[in-house]
Amino acid sequence: MISKLLVKLLGDLICSKSDGSISMSRLAACTAHFLAAGFFVYHNATEPFNWDLWIIYLGFATGHAIWDKSWMTTKGKPKDEQ
Repeated sequence: MISKLLVKLLGDLICSKSDGSISMSRLAACTAHFLAAGFFVYHNATEPFNWDLWIIYLGFATGHAIWDKSWMTTKGKPKDEQ
């Protein structure tokens, strides 16, 4: 039960919604976010809590999400429609 849920969640994160194949760009983005989050958690576990570092991380994650969504909404449209 839990393994099926985990496979579905991971599949939704890295698989293309159009045909179900693995999307390398989605895999790269998920891997980068996972590694960045892991680094920041590790850093805060070994060092005193650092607000500046978390603000940078949250700015990076939010900026990437905004850029990604805006890119996907305009991708594939003819230039005269943008």
